[in-house]
Amino acid sequence: MLQCPLLNVSYCPASENILLNGKSLVVVVYNPLGWKREEVIQIPVLVDKVIVRDFNGNEVESQLLPVTNASLTVRSYHVRAYLGKNTDDTIRYWLAFSVSVPPLGFSTYVVSALQSGGRSTISSTSTVFGNTDQTLEIGQGNLKLLFSSNGGKLTQYINKRNSVNTVAEQSYIYYSGFSGEEGDSQASGAYILRPNGTFQIKAEEEAPLTVMKGPLLDEFHQQLTSWIHQITRIYKSKEHAEVEFMVGPIPIDDGIGKEIVTQITTTMKTNGTFYTDSNGRDFLRRIRDYRQDWDLEINQPIAGNYYPLNLGIYMEDGNTELSVLVDRAVGGSSIKDGQIEIMLHRRLVHDDSRGVGEALNETVCIHNDCKGLMVKGKFF
Repeated sequence: MLQCPLLNVSYCPASENILLNGKSLVVVVYNPLGWKREEVIQIPVLVDKVIVRDFNGNEVESQLLPVTNASLTVRSYHVRAYLGKNTDDTIRYWLAFSVSVPPLGFSTYVVSALQSGGRSTISSTSTVFGNTDQTLEIGQGNLKLLFSSNGGKLTQYINKRNSVNTVAEQSYIYYSGFSGEEGDSQASGAYILRPNGTFQIKAEEEAPLTVMKGPLLDEFHQQLTSWIHQITRIYKSKEHAEVEFMVGPIPIDDGIGKEIVTQITTTMKTNGTFYTDSNGRDFLRRIRDYRQDWDLEINQPIAGNYYPLNLGIYMEDGNTELSVLVDRAVGGSSIKDGQIEIMLHRRLVHDDSRGVGEALNETVCIHNDCKGLMVKGKFF
């Protein structure tokens, strides 16, 4: 059995080389949950003539999505860093196909390269450069998301089944880390969140915005800056959005540590109340600047309202609920009414004197060329 431990950097020799040599690839999909799941999975491939069949030999609908330059850059650097070699071939597509997996069971699919005949559908692709006055839309089913081509910001959320049509915006900010000064030496660090300012991260004026559409899913690609890339994804059969982010290396050439946060802003009236999970179990009510058991004195309005998220965070106002689920342990809060924020990445330049003995400034090195860590993840 072959595995792909570097799939998160778009590197999977099993799916690349086997198909390139004209052989078939057997993909085993396991479901650890106690109910049936129908999902769409993706693997990187080099060829564009591919067919997917289930264990009964029936053809499975599939879609090819062109690989972005951002993904190729991440792939090239990290394969060299972790394997000590250059990649021989450049992947061209992500192959997406539908799977159906029984509870606590597995399903088997066979991916084959074709010389001729039918093949996976290649996504239609359109790209917009610069600040133009257009509305870009993704979503083929009940859920649709609308984006402004001026900066690529999310502007509207539409769910036809629930009759929800509301304004929503996603943005990125960073908190600058406190450096520790004479008379106040507590710096931001691995254990201490102590922002020294909030700064918007604006999209570069000539940053490309790309929309990919196909029979299974739509994607909206944004290269906000040279170190922030995001894909917003909607599956045809689902009623939630999937956001895949790549953040890093965080620039610290100015000597300032930064903690990167994404914010989702709505018009909801939440009255300072939001909910976070308790170690992945039940959700607990949180009230901004308040603790039920004692009189809280707020000296750090951001850090004092941050909570660990293992499963997610949500807010509601009696009419509408907004939930965000995460794929890993992160920090999150609702610093303003109608807004949820999640911290995605941190890179700091001072030790917080809490036992680590070094700044939170991890790097990946190729010989003597060291760069800050890049984080790739998802929220839903």
